[in-house]
Formats: sequence, C-alpha cells, structure tokens
Amino acid sequence: MNYLAKSKSNKKGLARVGDTIKFTRLEQIFMGEVVNVRENSIIVELFDRDAKEILGIETSRTVVAHPNYEISKRTPNPGEPVVALNPWTYQWQKVVSR
Repeated sequence: MNYLAKSKSNKKGLARVGDTIKFTRLEQIFMGEVVNVRENSIIVELFDRDAKEILGIETSRTVVAHPNYEISKRTPNPGEPVVALNPWTYQWQKVVSR
C-alpha cells in the first residue's frame, strides 16, 4: 500500500496526531501541530497566527504532503481517532480524543 511506502521517505516515519512538525513553503519555515493524518498528507494547525497572511490562506490550518515535512517533536500520547455520531447530520465522523 502507498501509505506504508510513503513512511519510508520520511526519516522518522509518518507524523501522528499531536506531533509537532516543520515544513518549508514560500522559502520560509513554518511549524505546527498535526490535527489529522490522511493517506497522502497531514492537516496542520499552524503555531504562528501571522502565517495565514503570509501563506494567503483563510484559516490557521493547512495541508502538507507526507514527504514535505520533518517531525520536530513526537507526542508521548498521540490522539487516537474515535468514531462518533454527529447528531446534526446523523453521519459517523472521526473525532480525535484529547
């Protein structure tokens, strides 16, 4: 599966929810916390609130492909996704427990 193959490209493996990562975009280094892990990428909550203006994005979250980041700090207790029913839409969704 591609998911496992991608982990070999990153020295420390794939990031997990709660890990701190750093990545380069627009010739600048940004840092953030992983909030979701997908098959080919991760979703990151940026630490620097001014970063969204620099990157030209509306929120402080962005998507980073697995080969394009470096793990700075591993979380000792990664958040595991938990499936929960959303009462508003009656759909099952993954929720990260903290």
